[in-house]
Amino acid sequence: MENDDLDWILLLNKDSILERFSGRYPPVLAQLPSINEHYLLAHSEWFDVSLAQNLATYLPNKLSNEPRVTYLDQAILYDFPLFDRSGVYIGRSLLLGYKTSIKSRIDNVRSATLLLIAATLFVVTCVVALLLWIVNHRILVPVKHIVSVINETVNLGRFSQQVRVYRKDELGVMTQNINRLLANLERALAESNQVMGQLVLGNFEQRIVGNYQGDLLEMKKGINAAALELKNAHSKALHASKAKSQFLANMSHEIRTPINGVIGMLSLLETTPLTTEQAEQVHLAMRSAELLLGLVNDILDFSKIEAGKMSLDMTPVDLNDLLTTMRSIFQHLAENKKLALIQTIDPAISGWVKADPLRLRQVLNNLVSNAIKFTDVGQVTLNVHLLDNHRIRFEVRDSGIGISEEAQERLFQSFSQADNSTSRKYGGTGLGLMISKELITLMNGTLWLESTLGQGSCFYFELPYIPCEAPNNPTQARCPFTNYADRRVLLVEDNTVNQKLALKLLEKFNIEAALAENGEEAIHLLESETYDLILMDCQMPIMDGFTATRIIRQRDILTPIAALTANASEDDRKACLACGMNDYLAKPYNAEKLSELLQRWLK
Repeated sequence: MENDDLDWILLLNKDSILERFSGRYPPVLAQLPSINEHYLLAHSEWFDVSLAQNLATYLPNKLSNEPRVTYLDQAILYDFPLFDRSGVYIGRSLLLGYKTSIKSRIDNVRSATLLLIAATLFVVTCVVALLLWIVNHRILVPVKHIVSVINETVNLGRFSQQVRVYRKDELGVMTQNINRLLANLERALAESNQVMGQLVLGNFEQRIVGNYQGDLLEMKKGINAAALELKNAHSKALHASKAKSQFLANMSHEIRTPINGVIGMLSLLETTPLTTEQAEQVHLAMRSAELLLGLVNDILDFSKIEAGKMSLDMTPVDLNDLLTTMRSIFQHLAENKKLALIQTIDPAISGWVKADPLRLRQVLNNLVSNAIKFTDVGQVTLNVHLLDNHRIRFEVRDSGIGISEEAQERLFQSFSQADNSTSRKYGGTGLGLMISKELITLMNGTLWLESTLGQGSCFYFELPYIPCEAPNNPTQARCPFTNYADRRVLLVEDNTVNQKLALKLLEKFNIEAALAENGEEAIHLLESETYDLILMDCQMPIMDGFTATRIIRQRDILTPIAALTANASEDDRKACLACGMNDYLAKPYNAEKLSELLQRWLK
């Protein structure tokens, strides 16, 4: 262009750039010089900044779709608006030609051909046409091609485009530099995407290895540093998760094992002749053990929710029976505090609905027990309403101590109560409401409360209303002590208390069970004896129940094996079945649960 005495300015529209890149300038474009409030200079080295600022004053105030020609004092300004393929305005291309060059050529021709005016006009016309042709083919065509590639790159966000090199002068060098820039960007983005994709898939060893400079080098360092940090965090998280799972499994086993003995022995004691005072004491001891078991279950439920392993078992539920049973459970507790326990259910609600009975009962138990616990005078009401045939609302209202607005904000957090004095006075871990809220959310419902300090509280939760038919074969009540005198059972248990409990319970079914204190003893007994059922503990010294079961199955012994274990998680149940066991009964268990197990395998 310098050879042709022309100046070219390429301007990019700011509004168009911000719209394309979600309101932010890309790092490359953010460094470009600003000409005015509407335009950026396309390149600070390729184009004259001061010339661009002078020419910007001649640009139209309103967007024009047609090229414009503006005659200046000593030059001619060609103004070309730039649009991408979709017709969106992206900037302007300005071409400045100086009048002195054109005028001198015309004057020379005019002085030499005074006698041939017509011929002179023809020659001038040809010269102008030639100049325009040269400008178009030598400058405008390459420039338009560059602009087209840039527009396509900006529009599509792909850097795989290459600019065709028309000439070997400055414009050609500029074109080659643009191609190198696009190639580097394409390679860096492709490698970055590959590395980040591998990181998402869990391959934390992947790194960017390409040779880059400037901002691309900083991007490489940043991504590689983030990958290393992610690898370390993942390793720590795996270690912490494994340690936590192992700790919870061990604590569950160690706590449930003595609880099993306590509850089992108390249940046996209840079947013996007792005085009124003794029966009351046994009842209080049983309730204390059940409260301790509830605490253990809350901790395990909290762990499941944190790990995202909590699941639902949606089955037909007799809602009236569930609420009636709940009222009978809490009636005695309410009467002891001289509270009225009121229950109402909307008659429009179908008797049978589809829900998870265990989790629904768990939420209601928590809300009603809290209402009674924190109420000293008045009443506790449980109301159930049908909302627009799609949702069912449960309300648990009390006239108790109420909850302040400040305490309500943290009430559904883990290990949180209204304040420390509440925990000291009324007890509890602060897990119940958090678990209840998560369970309601898991059931596609919502839980919230309304409360005034000193006037009482009302907890609400809504669930999808799914009416259903009663099951075809409802469970029939059956005597827990069926006679299995002709059946042989092998008990594999290392804990002395649990040995006595299981043997005493089996005696109720007229079963004289053989006893093995570990898996190795059980295998020796099976070499000479046959049994109808094996009750197998999982954690034992010398040889655990999992190893023993695998060896038994390897020897083609097909005797049913049921796990009697204090490991109560879903993963533990799956582990028992995976090693070859047929059934699973979590400790603590009672005569009724043992009866159901025996019914499945000895009938």
